[in-house]
Amino acid sequence: RERLATLGKDFASAVLLMEDGQPAAAWTALSAFVQAEPAARFERARAALATNQLAKAASDLATVGEVFGHQRIGAMHTGVTLVQLYAQLGRQQDALDLCDKQLAQERDVAMVAVRAHLLSAMDRLEDAEQATQEALKLAGKDLNLFRLLGTVRLRRGNRLGAMQALEAGLRVNNCSNPMKCGFKPPDLPSLRLLARLYLEDRIDPKRAHELVEMLGGMVQEPTWDDAYLAALVARNDGETGAAKLAAGLRGMLTADDPRLALIDQQFPAQLTG
Repeated sequence: RERLATLGKDFASAVLLMEDGQPAAAWTALSAFVQAEPAARFERARAALATNQLAKAASDLATVGEVFGHQRIGAMHTGVTLVQLYAQLGRQQDALDLCDKQLAQERDVAMVAVRAHLLSAMDRLEDAEQATQEALKLAGKDLNLFRLLGTVRLRRGNRLGAMQALEAGLRVNNCSNPMKCGFKPPDLPSLRLLARLYLEDRIDPKRAHELVEMLGGMVQEPTWDDAYLAALVARNDGETGAAKLAAGLRGMLTADDPRLALIDQQFPAQLTG
């Protein structure tokens, strides 16, 4: 920041273009400073991100890391952001290599978490589960990590373990004094997935209905997933309308949608009459 302050009013004006909602103009204006001062690449990376120029943002952040070392500047950790950009650009191994390099220097909780997500995206599921558990030791109230652990376990075929992880995520906000510990609403995707697992496996009908009721109070615009849960409830409760709901689920999908196999698996009796 000290080095950027020496660049004067023209640089400050270029940065302010972003605050004025002109990131493209900011990127152009900031380009005049990057050769003389590498630190200016941080602000230009911000402008590139705002204009969805991911490769250019990654290039600038990589240079910032090489010259100054990756660090947290304001709300952004340059290393974490660069890892995410590499992943978005399909450079997953580069992203993982950077994660490991940074974690060898500093145990940043955001970097630990992004590494877990990255391993999941790379289908390294055993490593992803271990990494997610390590991340939860550092960020025990991160609902995204509980959901990640649940989905990774589900992909590994451990449905009960997935339920346990998702249930643990729902318990995060439980405390004896809500005024002191604060309140966050349950994570909606986690809640949907947990209800789905209970209903599909016909485990603990009372808990399944509790979860569906919770969803009913949260969902403003029902999705296909909510319609699927309603059909599962009807099936499990032996309602005569279950067949019609199952047929309706199929009608909402295209012929190549992988969810068709899920419907065939869960509603064989209803679909065959």
